[in-house]
Amino acid sequence: MERATKHPRDRVPEPMVMDDVEGVRAFHEAAQDVQMPIYEFNASMMSRLVPEGGRVLDLGSGSGQLAAHLAAGRPDLTVTCVDLSEPMLETGRAMADKRSLDTVEFVAGDVTSLDDAVVGRPDLVSCNWTLHQLPDRDTTVAALTQIAAIRREHGSAVWLFDFARMRRDATMRALMEVFTPGAGPQLRKDALASEAAAWTRDEMREMLTAAGLDDLHESYDRVLETYQVWWAPGERAADAPTWGQPSISRDAAKVAQLITGAQTDLPAADG
Repeated sequence: MERATKHPRDRVPEPMVMDDVEGVRAFHEAAQDVQMPIYEFNASMMSRLVPEGGRVLDLGSGSGQLAAHLAAGRPDLTVTCVDLSEPMLETGRAMADKRSLDTVEFVAGDVTSLDDAVVGRPDLVSCNWTLHQLPDRDTTVAALTQIAAIRREHGSAVWLFDFARMRRDATMRALMEVFTPGAGPQLRKDALASEAAAWTRDEMREMLTAAGLDDLHESYDRVLETYQVWWAPGERAADAPTWGQPSISRDAAKVAQLITGAQTDLPAADG
């Protein structure tokens, strides 16, 4: 039914900042099971774009679970997590303290208007599961223009990952029943809202062009096009070390492999 539906449904924006305490808690706690395949996929691919001893600027990082997973697989990296949600930042800082993640820092910042002190000189600028939270096209183009400016000035690699809005709202509900049956009601509600707020690939392509990022590689899953990735190598990523593969459950590893295998165009393992 999804492929037979010709036109995407209307986008339904969601709040730009996730500061609901219950939503933050559900999102953070889902990392070790429900969301781990996504973190494994993103972290392992991002690793291919960052040289040894490099720095990652993760925009819209949330509570930093992805950054923590990246740091576990690449302890040589430093990661700056940027988010507008103070509850997310507080949760992330507490996690970093508990896990002794000295290479991960959390900074308050607006992805559409970043201070030079926050940006620094990143080898990779990433944005994962964030662009769908921006309220409209102009705000999203502003965020992408910031990323383009960072790339242009510092030769940074770029990695953008998000949902792609489905044509039918029933499709996402069905996928969650199959792949994330353990998701609690709050996480399920937030995930469905995020997918409904996501940009289609055509919408993303137009906004990337407007922002000066029209040369990025485009990748999407071949089955239902649930996820979309836009990426480009940086100037200093040819010698990216091998991904350290943190310990995750067998089920999470299998799903991560499925996600990776379904994608159309990803960074090469040799950088």
